[in-house]
Amino acid sequence: MRFRGGHGRRGQGVKRTRRYLLAALAILMIAAPLAWGQYQGGPGNTLINAPSAVTVSNTTTATTLYSQVLPAVVSERGSSLQVGATAIHVKLIGTISTNPGIGSAGSVNLGCNYGGSTATITLINALTLDGSLSLQPYTIDLWLRQQGSSQILQGRWELVNPTRTSGSQIATTTTTSATVTGTTSMSAAQTILCTLQWASTGASNSWVVNNGLMVIGE
Repeated sequence: MRFRGGHGRRGQGVKRTRRYLLAALAILMIAAPLAWGQYQGGPGNTLINAPSAVTVSNTTTATTLYSQVLPAVVSERGSSLQVGATAIHVKLIGTISTNPGIGSAGSVNLGCNYGGSTATITLINALTLDGSLSLQPYTIDLWLRQQGSSQILQGRWELVNPTRTSGSQIATTTTTSATVTGTTSMSAAQTILCTLQWASTGASNSWVVNNGLMVIGE
């Protein structure tokens, strides 16, 4: 009787251990997809937040405004999240200032690409800005998605103009846009890059990126 009783207690202990192991395994199986989902993101989730400011001032050298690597696993998952909808959305916000009171800021060029020259768009081509901009807000939006074996990269730049209707808070905007069908594979890690170049130097010519977000599913 003692032997059978002892064996029975050991058997119960083994069963409890198995239950604990199964419970722990179930928790791991639940936690793993959560961690994966946080990395890949879902519709509207931020993948990468780049809060550090970038300033391009008093130089004619082409300068990087934004550069982030889009991992292959995110690209592949992102390209199939929404059929016929944009998978990746990059948002940049900032301000532009130009020679106050001088009246001439010179021209600027702004281009963005995904994975190199095979998917490149020119958002600004030798555009002459107003010569008295003071911390005027702008936005840059890039949308990237897979379409068959190609990639669609579309971009838009929008600047809020300083001139307002008399007695009104309504302002006009200057907007440019571009799109390209690229051949860069999304099955490998690729870089999303935006570059700015002033045509002439000027201590008062300042283009600032205050924040950049990469969002999936928008």
